[in-house]
Amino acid sequence: MKRRDFIAGFAVSVATDAALFRTAAKAKDAATTAVMAELVFASRDANAAADILAKLAAATRLEPGCRRYDVGQNLEDPGRFHLSEIWDDHSSLAAHFKTPHMKEFSSAASKLGYSAVNMKQIEIGSIADLDPRALAATPK
Repeated sequence: MKRRDFIAGFAVSVATDAALFRTAAKAKDAATTAVMAELVFASRDANAAADILAKLAAATRLEPGCRRYDVGQNLEDPGRFHLSEIWDDHSSLAAHFKTPHMKEFSSAASKLGYSAVNMKQIEIGSIADLDPRALAATPK
């Protein structure tokens, strides 16, 4: 999967699930925070990496402020994983990195030769419904 395809897929995913995130901002200045990450493990460790990422995702989804936490495995390169996350705000995201399950993941991942190839944080000012049919019908 090319990076631009991942980014486009992430944007569609956020827009499609907009109804889930309408209550994300607790205050006027609390911007919803999205994270896109690409993690790489040695191909030989892809199954073990998938297991620790699944465990991390399940625990993370229970955290206060976590609206979405998805992990995808690259079909062409099984050691490469993509994370897409939506958080109520930056504070929720910051708290995530201090959790026991995040520390456990970091320890396990380091034993598998993990490297973070690309991590981006995006502050979202607003989220609205997207109708792909309307966009397709819009003249150029």
